[in-house]
Amino acid sequence: MCRKHTWITVDFHDEENYHNQLNKSKDFIAAVTEFILSVGLKLCHKPNCPGGCKLTRHSHYGRIRLDGLEIWRVQCTLCKAVFTVMPNFVLPYRATPPAQAKSALHNYYRGLSLDCATEELEQLTPSALFRLWCSFGQSNTVEVLLKAQLSLPEYLEFDEKHSSCEGEPVYLPTVSSGDVIWSLAFCEHKTPDDFIKGYGVFQQAALECQPAWQAKGILCDDYDSTTQAAHALQPNTPVGICIRHSSDSLKRQLAGVEESQLKQLQHDFWHLFEKRGIGLIPVFCLGQRLRHFVGKAKKLAGEVFGKKIHDWIQRKKAGWFAVMRDANMPLTSAKLDQLHNFIDRKLFAMKGFHHASIDRQAFLNTFVLVHDFMPYMHRSKHPGQCPIEVAGGKMPTSDWFLSMRILTSGGFS
Repeated sequence: MCRKHTWITVDFHDEENYHNQLNKSKDFIAAVTEFILSVGLKLCHKPNCPGGCKLTRHSHYGRIRLDGLEIWRVQCTLCKAVFTVMPNFVLPYRATPPAQAKSALHNYYRGLSLDCATEELEQLTPSALFRLWCSFGQSNTVEVLLKAQLSLPEYLEFDEKHSSCEGEPVYLPTVSSGDVIWSLAFCEHKTPDDFIKGYGVFQQAALECQPAWQAKGILCDDYDSTTQAAHALQPNTPVGICIRHSSDSLKRQLAGVEESQLKQLQHDFWHLFEKRGIGLIPVFCLGQRLRHFVGKAKKLAGEVFGKKIHDWIQRKKAGWFAVMRDANMPLTSAKLDQLHNFIDRKLFAMKGFHHASIDRQAFLNTFVLVHDFMPYMHRSKHPGQCPIEVAGGKMPTSDWFLSMRILTSGGFS
């Protein structure tokens, strides 16, 4: 168990209440304990410690850059693990007020440059904002989402975002479930081995938290490297293929066919997947429909295109059968495609992502956390809620930035 950064963020509401608690040692310990229990987090104790929240005062020090603000350390009475208590109105290792940091992160995430995001802020420079952004990315996104009382998803969506960085093509293997992004990795090449490592970032973190976890289904696009990576990482899990991506692939297979015939075949292809359910009947019906579809393709487009469609169906039908067998399996990855379009627009404008010397994985981790914690716009379907809450998770506070700070604190397991 890693205990490198054993500080915990505690919500004292305001600075006056914090100073009042400092004057009474027992009240301070009680306030810290009550907050930890109310949030439902577990402290990161030393190995072989039974856990719990039995704390006592250990020591204190003064923050010179904050006019000597007194910061306390508390200690577990059983394993003697020490935790630094960071009040909500202070950022670790930084003198920037949290309100300014929150505003700057919000502006930077929404598409402003580092300079514009900090233009109206006195105590935060563009370089400081960039360091603050990357600091949150040191946290494991899967662990943070589990702390927010989200369960590991039963059905996953794997897809890769083709982007560019420093003028070179790069790939961002993405693992999502609904509107929640669980992992966003960085790959310079598009080989199956590279994608296995990219998607494996999520699986490794998930198995460390819950060793017995296994997905019930994975939906992929029509990209062979992604499909191969899904089969390699979850060999006993059905891997489906997105129907919308398959429809786009069908269009490429029929390049050269008249527009009216192409639209008719695409329309018929979508109707192949009208009925889904558990059992053999939908799968048997799909097999029949596919054979009739090949016959219609030969009739409309000719024998050459009919043979081409037949071979294409043989390669892809296993993924379609997986979608038909389980009605809970997503039919399309439309939400993930929308997220990818959003990601591409934002990352292209974020100059920090294109710096050669940075840890791009940490940069992407922060992007994932800010996306999952930030509430939707007020005119959206779930106004005032963030993707985590929509998926059934629980936020420690009503402030998304404070909640993210609490759940990324290094003193919680």
